[in-house]
Amino acid sequence: ALLALSACKKEILDQTVPQAGVYVVNEGNFNFGNGDVSVYNPATRSITNGLFKLANGYAPGDVVQSMSIQDSLVYLVVNNGQKIVVAEFPSFRFIHAIAMPDASPRYFLKVNDSISYVSDLYAQKIWLLNYRTRTVVGHIPVNGWTERMMKLENTILVQQRINSLLPGSEGAILKINPSTH
Repeated sequence: ALLALSACKKEILDQTVPQAGVYVVNEGNFNFGNGDVSVYNPATRSITNGLFKLANGYAPGDVVQSMSIQDSLVYLVVNNGQKIVVAEFPSFRFIHAIAMPDASPRYFLKVNDSISYVSDLYAQKIWLLNYRTRTVVGHIPVNGWTERMMKLENTILVQQRINSLLPGSEGAILKINPSTH
């Protein structure tokens, strides 16, 4: 039985991950650790599910919230797992995980050659992450939770959501200077 199981795992790891198409993040079931990424190829009208699991033999974690592709790397933001999983792109082979204790990360945005911003659901912070050293190096306090972010010239725009449970919390677009945070 052990031989059969190891043979199956090897077969899964040897499958080719499609390189072209529309990537879809699948959160998975909360507390089940089964979130992953799929790719839809519009030319062939086919879909391949579980790209990370195909490449590594296991899923990236509990609630894969978002994905960011930067150069030859993919950053999978794993919300309930309090981490960002970094993998090769387009193979999705695991490189390392960046732990984010006490965080509920949502979205990842590369700001410069070493710093990224990570929005958060509960912490009322935008995390400053040195993705090269794999460490949280600070935060920007906000009033509410933050979601999607984008870089527009020398400004970072951040969507802040209204949280009716937090007095004084308002929805807003935050404007951040990435040089001074």
